[in-house]
Formats: sequence, C-alpha cells, structure tokens
Amino acid sequence: MLKPIISLQSLVRAAMALKISDLAKGSLMIFDGRSSCGKPHRLMDSICRSVTRFSMAIMLLGVGAHAEAGEEASPALQPSLGMLLVAEDFESGGWSEAFWVKNWCRFHYSCQVVPSPDGSGRSLRVRFRSSEVTANDRRTWGGELASRHSIPVNEQWIGLRIYFSREEFGVDSQPVILLQQHDVPDPGTSETYRNPILAITYLHGKLAANYRGSKEPVTPRAESGWVYSGKGGIDLGSPRFDQWNALVIHSRWDAIGSPTGEFKGLLEVWLNGTRVVLDGINIGFNDVNQPRLKFGHYYYDHSSDFPQRTTYFDDIKVVGGRGGFCDVVPIGSDMPSGLACHPGIPR
Repeated sequence: MLKPIISLQSLVRAAMALKISDLAKGSLMIFDGRSSCGKPHRLMDSICRSVTRFSMAIMLLGVGAHAEAGEEASPALQPSLGMLLVAEDFESGGWSEAFWVKNWCRFHYSCQVVPSPDGSGRSLRVRFRSSEVTANDRRTWGGELASRHSIPVNEQWIGLRIYFSREEFGVDSQPVILLQQHDVPDPGTSETYRNPILAITYLHGKLAANYRGSKEPVTPRAESGWVYSGKGGIDLGSPRFDQWNALVIHSRWDAIGSPTGEFKGLLEVWLNGTRVVLDGINIGFNDVNQPRLKFGHYYYDHSSDFPQRTTYFDDIKVVGGRGGFCDVVPIGSDMPSGLACHPGIPR
C-alpha cells in the first residue's frame, strides 16, 4: 500500500541510478502505508524522505514483463514502459490516504475495510441501503473511494478484483456505476461536472463499459443535457456471483482527433480473461486536467430493487503510460488465451 507520493523527476533520477535487473526482479519495495518511506534501496529511501511535494507518478514500473537470462520473452512479456501510480490491497486495515479520499460514504457501513468474503485477507466492502436514500442528497446515493488528484496520464491500465453477492447483487432494473474516471471542470469556465469519461456499470445482471468524448474546450450543453462528440458502450457480460471477478481496463484518451477527423482513442476491457475492445474512438475531454479515478457504488437514479447491496473490492493497481495486462492483473485471475504472465514477477 502506498503512503508517500513523490515527484516523477526524482524517481526517474533514482531509477537511472539503479540496476535494471533490480527493477525487473521487483526488488524495490513499493512504499508501505504504515510508514513514511520504504526500503530496501537506500537511494529510494533517501529521496522519499527528502521530497514532500505531492505528485501522482510513483516509480518506473519494471515488473510483470521480465525474462530471465537466456530466456526469450514472448510479445506479451516485453518490458513494460508504464508507471505504477498506486497498488492497494487493504491488508493494513485501511487505504493510502495520500492517494484516496472518501467520496460520499455517508454512513458508517458505506465504505469499510473488512475480512474478505472468501477469507483471503482483507478487502474494501461498499454497502448501499435503499431505506437510507434521500433523493436530494447525493451523499446517500452510494459510496466510493476517489483519487485525490487527477491521474496525469493519457493512457492507463487499471486492474482490480470485484466480488458480488448473488443474494444482494442479483438482476436489478436500476443501474449502478462501479468504477469511473470522472472529469475535472476547467477553472475559469462555465463548465460543471459532466458524465464520466469512462464508467463500468451494472444493470439487468450484466456489466458494461461506457465512454464519452468532447472535442470542444468547453463541453456544449443543450436543454436535454451535455452534447458529446463521442459516446458509446460495450457489453462485458455477466459477472460471477459469490466469487471474485478479475477486471482489467486499458484506455487511451483522444479527445480532439486528427485534422482529418480520425481518432486513436482506445477502450479495452477483460472480464475474467475475456477481452472486448473498441479502437479508433473519440474518448476523453478537451480539458486542462485529466480525470480522477473512483470506484465503489454510485446509484445515479438513487434507487435499487434490493433493500441492501454489497460489493467487495481488492487488489487495485493503476499503471500509467505504456504498461501491460500483466502489470495490473490480480494474481490467480483467469488468463486470456495465449497469454502467460511471468510466474516469478509479482503482480
């Protein structure tokens, strides 16, 4: 679990001073949330203790794509060029307050770290009760953890595990957002918060990934709502109930496109090893700041067919830049056909 957030410039200098083999073998410890800085490398520890300015980029990622000496790497195992932004497993009994902040979580039961439902350590439990909803109070419409700041990258990989109880999370006629990358309105403009750029939703027993794009510097609005230059979605299928589901999301923003009107945006999602992809799409907003990441429950219609709904989240990783599936997929997850992550590299 991450505690300090230090400048990318300092981390790059530190990484250049280290042996590539140290990075590739994952011998550098990602900072423990219970202490200010971590070891085993003195240089990293020294930089950590001397830098106090917050930044979202943590370290150059050198794990998940390494081949031992004399071993030829498959295309899926080529060296990662991503940056590990956060890795959260809740085993300390909380989360990194340097990275995450509660969003809504109005009631004591809304967002809690508890023993995992299958006994595998701890996880974040998010709970919603229909009886507690107030239509004009968004704080009662669910509960989420949100990144304190914008995720400052144009391309990102997100991996996590989600557990749905069949008794409390069956087929529902009311939608819920489980994960979203939400815009940050441009300062000094008429913009307000719009719809999520990317959202993982659950409705009628199925998961879906929905996206939006806005070419204009200030997203136009009509009487019917926001007017987007790009909009779409993709069906992910039904999740497994009463067991963990592995979700990996790879997205690349392209809000403006080329002079000829072509877009290079990408939305690629794996649910339990099954891949769906939308390429060449208009995804992302023409904003000064990149979006924030949030996960949990958000009932934008502030209702549910169930009196109580409970979901568990765990093993969350976010990698910015040219990362890869193996950088973020939770350990023990179903793997896509033909892909095998290196067994000696932590994920």
